[in-house]
Amino acid sequence: MKTRAIVLHALRYGDASLVVEVFTEQAGRQSLMVHPGRGRRSSLRASLFQPLALLDVEAEPRAADDLWRPKTVAVEHPLTTLPYQPAKAAIAMFMAEFLYRTLHRDEAAPELFRFLHHSIAYLDACSAGYANFHIVFLLHLSRFLGIRPNDADYADGRYFDLQAGRFTALPPVAHRHFLSRDESRQLHQLMRLRYSTMHLFAMTRADRKRCLQLMDQYFRLHLPAYPELRSLEVLQQVFD
Repeated sequence: MKTRAIVLHALRYGDASLVVEVFTEQAGRQSLMVHPGRGRRSSLRASLFQPLALLDVEAEPRAADDLWRPKTVAVEHPLTTLPYQPAKAAIAMFMAEFLYRTLHRDEAAPELFRFLHHSIAYLDACSAGYANFHIVFLLHLSRFLGIRPNDADYADGRYFDLQAGRFTALPPVAHRHFLSRDESRQLHQLMRLRYSTMHLFAMTRADRKRCLQLMDQYFRLHLPAYPELRSLEVLQQVFD
C-alpha cells in the first residue's frame, strides 16, 4: 500500500527502532515499526518522523493488531517553518499530542485526513496572524469527532451549555458547566472563523488562554478517557 501519512508520535523501541503512530489517508491510524538507517541516503531516517511531518509511506498492510513495516518513506510536503519557529512549534506539539490522544480510527477517513493535511500546510505557510490558529483548528476538528457545538439556536444573550453542547436561553440548573453570555457570544463568533479570517478576530492573551481552557473542558466532557495534555501548558506559556 502507498499512502500519505501524518506523524502523530514516535517512541524509541529498543536500541535501534522506533514505533511511529501515523494517521494515513488510506487506512486511518496505524503504527509503524521503523528501523532507521544511519546514512543520509537511507529512506528511513529517524529525522523524517517529526511531529506532524507529512509523508509518503509504502508499507505492507498487516493484521489490525500488528505493526506496519514500511518499505520506503519520503517527505510528501516539506515543512519549512513549523519545526523551527518557537510559536509554531508549540502549536504543532499541541496539535500532535491532541490528535495522538483522540484519533483512534483504524479505517480510512479521507475527509478528515485532507482537513488535517490542509491545516498543517496552512500553518506552515503563515507568516503572521496565526495566534488564534489552534482555537480555530479545534473548533473545526470537533465536527470530525462528532461533538461540534450546535449553534442552530444561538441568539444574543444566550448561554452555551458545555455538557449539552448547545446554546440555551437560561443557564442549566443541573450542573455548572456553561459559559457566560459574553463567552457564549465569543464562541459563536469563533465558530464562524476560517483560517483565512482568524487574524481578524481580536483576542487578548487572557481571552485566548481562557478560551483554550474552556475548550479543554468541553473536550473533557465529551471525549471518553480524555487525558491531561502536557503540551497545553507549554502552548499557554508561549502565547503569554
